[in-house]
Amino acid sequence: MALNKSSMCVLLLLVVATTSLQHSGNEITKEQWNPLDIFRTDAQPDDASTDAKAPLHEELSAAKSAVKSASKHAHKSKGKLQRWELEEDSFEKPREFCEESCTSSNLRVTTWESKCETTNCQGCDPCKEIQRNSASKHALDISPMGDRVPPRMLVAPGCDGSSAVLKHAHAIMEMHGIRSPGKGGHLDEVIKGEDASNRTMAQVQQHLEWKNQTLLFRGVIGTDQETIFSKNVSDIGTLTVQVSRRNLLDQAACMVKDCVGPHMGHPVLRGEESDLCIKRRQAKDSWMKGQYKAFLDVSTLIANIKILEDDLNQTATDLHNLGYSPASLKTEDLLDFEWSENMMWRAVPAWTSLLESWGIELDKHALVAYLKENAGTRDPPVSQEASIFNFRSVKEEIMNHTKYDWMIRE
Repeated sequence: MALNKSSMCVLLLLVVATTSLQHSGNEITKEQWNPLDIFRTDAQPDDASTDAKAPLHEELSAAKSAVKSASKHAHKSKGKLQRWELEEDSFEKPREFCEESCTSSNLRVTTWESKCETTNCQGCDPCKEIQRNSASKHALDISPMGDRVPPRMLVAPGCDGSSAVLKHAHAIMEMHGIRSPGKGGHLDEVIKGEDASNRTMAQVQQHLEWKNQTLLFRGVIGTDQETIFSKNVSDIGTLTVQVSRRNLLDQAACMVKDCVGPHMGHPVLRGEESDLCIKRRQAKDSWMKGQYKAFLDVSTLIANIKILEDDLNQTATDLHNLGYSPASLKTEDLLDFEWSENMMWRAVPAWTSLLESWGIELDKHALVAYLKENAGTRDPPVSQEASIFNFRSVKEEIMNHTKYDWMIRE
């Protein structure tokens, strides 16, 4: 059959694209992905490892067939079959689609890793999560880009977004071949063994070193003072970063709502004093979140903000006296990309500073790719008027002090 010029061009393009992908290795980044990837057949090594990979390819093939079969059956019952379902590997269908058949209990393939290889399922929530973390899922296969041995400590005052910082730090460090157990990094979790017995930080560090993992934990200013300033912790080579909010008015409001700053005010729910406190973080009712606010004691507001400042400065001084040289970063710079990709210009240098302070040999391309994947995944912060019960009085007080008037957000 004769091919016209257009058909020959398309065929040549497919051959070049497929050859290029095969010679580039098994993994490509999100930026490199294009619809032609569905024609890709990963290059197989000419050795025994080919047989080891065969079960995986068989499972992925089974996943595609099973999901497409279930999808066709579902649409036949409605008397309608879409074009992309008739084709074995069509890229006509948007990747955001989540076919109902993906959650069917009748599928022989049950793992989401396999299901997500099919176009039908790539819009499902589990697949989106896998895509967001795809850069770190092969961390076990890459050499560590930095020393695994030294523990990494994040020093923070609390109510500052440091939990989210740790979550991202875990993922980014895994992308660089440095794995750490857990996600929260709370000290009480770190020092408990599998038998719930207390362990020293040195014992934890040695145990993780044996497992080729790294100790990553958070020390909360005030609560964990003994550990933060322990000579035993510094003697095992701990690398430290200090983070805090830039806007201390936001921190004060958060502390009041969590009931960890009773001298600053009290929480209010629907206009009445509340004892919901830290449990408010688990509240699933949106109306409750909108009605739960902080009542700030205006008479001591400025003094309390100064105390927060002094605590941060004193902590930095004490860390330096112990021999640490911690980077001092603001969580707004580290986390605002979550609700706006326009904040990437602040996030990249902030995360670069944090990771380099922790001794990570940074791959900036991988960092930028990760931040882009996670940009815009959260709602922007609510206004202070929506979180502070007596906002007008607070605003009036703050505006009388030019050093802090920029902290007002409306």
